[in-house]
Amino acid sequence: MTTWHSKVGHSWRPCISKKLSQEELTSSNGYLIIEANGGLNQQRLSICDAVAVARILNATLVTPMFHLNSVWRDKSKFGDIFDEEYFIDSLKNHVRIVRQLPEDVFQRFDNNLSSIVNLRVKAWLTSSHYVKKVLPRLLTMGAVRIAPFSNRLAHAAPSSIQGLRCMTNFEALRFSEPIRTLAEKMVDRVKKRSGGKYISVHLRFE
Repeated sequence: MTTWHSKVGHSWRPCISKKLSQEELTSSNGYLIIEANGGLNQQRLSICDAVAVARILNATLVTPMFHLNSVWRDKSKFGDIFDEEYFIDSLKNHVRIVRQLPEDVFQRFDNNLSSIVNLRVKAWLTSSHYVKKVLPRLLTMGAVRIAPFSNRLAHAAPSSIQGLRCMTNFEALRFSEPIRTLAEKMVDRVKKRSGGKYISVHLRFE
């Protein structure tokens, strides 16, 4: 059996061939709270879109929350799965990210997350739609929620936004230290037992 591999003389290259331009971050227009739903892959894509939307709105992104799926029943938080500090630091020159709403802002909503209006936006919305429809509400209320937040940004977007999506996915999002350590142990064990040749299969829930 012939396995798929890179051509001789070629190597895998990241989708970002150069550093993203760093535009000066002006005063934040408010706080964006999103709830990523679905499985881990969907949640990852939702996080990438959330970073992009925060940039479009010039909003401060609150570290994404995960929807408690009726199937998975997983109560993991962002920091349980991803390296939260690394995520925030990696994107600090492009998007403001905080772990939680500042206390003074939260008090305006009676310390109740459900009191913050949930904008149930349609799927695959364009960047211009967010500017026209979501930004005015954000400016008025200071904080908005979008839950659920899956496939909420169109594939087609300005190149800077696409680049930010890519950077988030391949650079800013890395697994938490316990997960990375476990993964390294598993890979080392497989390599030793297989002589370095093995196939990794992603088993779908379906």
